[in-house]
Amino acid sequence: MIVFGTVAEAEEHTSAAVAAGYPRLKIRIGGDPGLDRRRVEAARNVAGDNVTLVVDANGGWDVPTAIGSLRWLTDLGVAWFEQPVAGLDGLAAVRSASPIPVWADESVRDAASVRAAATLGAIDGVHLKLEKTGTVAALTEAVDTARRHELEIGLGQMDCGRLGCATTVQLAAGLGIGIAELWGW
Repeated sequence: MIVFGTVAEAEEHTSAAVAAGYPRLKIRIGGDPGLDRRRVEAARNVAGDNVTLVVDANGGWDVPTAIGSLRWLTDLGVAWFEQPVAGLDGLAAVRSASPIPVWADESVRDAASVRAAATLGAIDGVHLKLEKTGTVAALTEAVDTARRHELEIGLGQMDCGRLGCATTVQLAAGLGIGIAELWGW
């Protein structure tokens, strides 16, 4: 995860992640669009074309800002745009304009919210977390719902350190999910 910071910090964190062999990096955006663009550009320059970049705004932008960023995100080869805006209607508006997949995180907590987002046509993928669903059974139901709606699926955890990472890895393996965000100390 390339967290908020300066362009130099984005370069430094990307360089360390590439050296460690990470094939995919998530860059936190959603603040100043100009600075965010320079940070993503810096990460792409350091990472090269062999590392997948994704961005996550955590719902931090409004619809016009998110739509306005789509061209440069596409030009930089971003694989997906996670939670560009808050709310399902906003996600649907961004998705309708987006050449890259739009994923939900904060807008999906359980099977019902995954179904609502998919039915509205608001998303292409979901980032699900055990902490949000509450139980392994509820997480499994949300994953099954996403699969029925042919959504991409990633699992994550909420900065729970090594225990959260270990749990996420086990859940991803058990549920047959190839994308797991491992973050924490």
